Amino acid sequence: MKTALAVFAVVAMLAASGGCAPARRGIAAGLPENLARMHATAAGQLGWTEEYQRGNEIIALLRRFHHNERTAADIEAFRGETVAIVGVSHHGVQNDLWSQGIYMRIVNPEGKDLRPQSVYWSVFVRGKVLEILTENRLIILEVTEKNWQVLWTG
Repeated sequence: MKTALAVFAVVAMLAASGGCAPARRGIAAGLPENLARMHATAAGQLGWTEEYQRGNEIIALLRRFHHNERTAADIEAFRGETVAIVGVSHHGVQNDLWSQGIYMRIVNPEGKDLRPQSVYWSVFVRGKVLEILTENRLIILEVTEKNWQVLWTG
């Protein structure tokens, strides 16, 4: 049973991180089509559609980053903006998330542990971009508790 859960967790994290998805362009380009539609629907229900589109623009730029100044400048332009991104994680990783191969460090101004009491989970976060480290494929977001929406747990 533990092995089955572990395998499911790995498959779910790979799917959500874009690790087993075909390459596409546009919104949520690294996600399987049905997952991208589900996330877009959730963004609409939360009223985060515009922020979700901006978050996916950052993810897409970071995924194709090739250490040139133009791309780095494009990505740096997002600093200070409010974005919404879906990410996955598992126990023992604090509030940090993965999204389509991009690591997200989540900073909570109140210092709260936002993680659900679960082995692995997927959350929709909306927050302010504090920093983007292009070479490390790292986004640092400031997210309040009300902007941490759990999509599923396991």
